[in-house]
This record gives sequence, C-alpha cells and structure tokens, in this order.
Amino acid sequence: MRRALRQEDQLEWDRLFETARLHIQAGMYAAAPEPKESIYLTMLLGLSKRVSALEAENKALRAQLQLPEPAPVQLPVPITFNQPRLLPAENDDEDDDH
Repeated sequence: MRRALRQEDQLEWDRLFETARLHIQAGMYAAAPEPKESIYLTMLLGLSKRVSALEAENKALRAQLQLPEPAPVQLPVPITFNQPRLLPAENDDEDDDH
C-alpha cells in the first residue's frame, strides 16, 4: 500500500510505523493473537502523544501572547462507552423471576 501513496503521505506512513517500532516491547508483552492490533494501538498512542504535545505548545503560546483560552469542543451527541459485563450483575437473578 505504501507505494501507492503520494510521497508526502509515504513520509507520514513511515512515521506511523516508526512509532509502532518504538513501542514493540509493549506489543510483544501483550502477546495478542493478532499483532496488527498492537501495531494500530501503538500508532494511536504516538498520535495521541503528538496531539498532547501540540496542545501544550498551543496553550503556552496563548499564555505568552495573552490570548483567551478557546472554547471547549462540544460533541453533537454525548459519547458513552458500554463495557461488556463478564459476570452477571447481582440483581440479574431477580429480573429472571419476573
């Protein structure tokens, strides 16, 4: 796939995989049956770290220039994450009786 990308996109592609290589120890420790998951997660970790660094730099520059803080980003719909339950809840037995 890399060869099909434009040259500037190939550079970003290489950066993403370099991030994955930097965290290969964590991926090996996880020993996931599908190694792609570890690669993708470490790529996301690297991107998240870059975003955090840019946010910190932006905040420092705003303070230096005495600019007001930007309004927080409002998501159009609240996001909730439902964790799958591994064990039944204590009151699940009561619900079965009804």
